[in-house]
Amino acid sequence: MAWLASRWYWLVLIGSLAFNAGVGTTFGVRAYSQHTEFLGRRGPRHGPGNLLKQLDLRPEQMAAIEAEGETLHAQMRELHRAFREVSAKLADLLMVDKPDRDAIAAQLDKLAEMHRTKQEQVVEHVLV
Repeated sequence: MAWLASRWYWLVLIGSLAFNAGVGTTFGVRAYSQHTEFLGRRGPRHGPGNLLKQLDLRPEQMAAIEAEGETLHAQMRELHRAFREVSAKLADLLMVDKPDRDAIAAQLDKLAEMHRTKQEQVVEHVLV
């Protein structure tokens, strides 16, 4: 069990968590990007054949769709900010001489919950 006290173990654990968070974020962003490309929110280079133009929505409908997208972006920005704070606190907890395992576990639980929340928000946005 001496390997648990090793700083290398904790650095690998943090790296693994960061990698997993990055992979999850990448899948979420790709799914969202495909969704927004499908709806025609990626700019003029995607041409007139996008869904929103084909649907011939009224301006208030278009505004509602754009507002939903902005709401999701704001939620994602806030979650990313909070995720960075929790990750920084986790790193601080790991780098002390005698790490508090309960505090570390609590931070890991927070990170996992935040990751799940982000995934749920993206899925909910896609389904709505």
